[in-house]
Amino acid sequence: MGCSVTPQQEIRLYEYINGLVGVPFEYGKNDCPLLAAGALDCMDGGARRSEMAGLWHDRASAWKYIRRHGDIDRHLEDHGCIAVAGGLAFAQVGDFLLMNRELAHDRRWHSVAVCLGRTAAVMHEDLGLVKIRLDDLPTVHKVLRWP
Repeated sequence: MGCSVTPQQEIRLYEYINGLVGVPFEYGKNDCPLLAAGALDCMDGGARRSEMAGLWHDRASAWKYIRRHGDIDRHLEDHGCIAVAGGLAFAQVGDFLLMNRELAHDRRWHSVAVCLGRTAAVMHEDLGLVKIRLDDLPTVHKVLRWP
């Protein structure tokens, strides 16, 4: 099922998340997939966030990117993240919480949050990064963990 994050990874994650507080939401610069990419970078020292930044610039181009390259859960799984049996009840710091999001014309994509223990970091289109209690998250359909 994967293991807990190390203390160093947890510190990097919290520093990363706290650095995003107050930064406005912007597609391709500060949005859900980039939140997840940066969190994954905190786990393994990668540079996915900087590599992905700018590949889309609005909702329409984000949707095109998803259609060509796969949704955020596929990207996380391609980078080694595994599903957590038991879902949200067993989420721990550093886990990725996937939620369904409805778009116009019955399109769906997954929004992602990063678990911070009893809260989660979520990108909000109007507020930027917000921290929400796990109990207040919309329906979480999958929890992924970096191994």
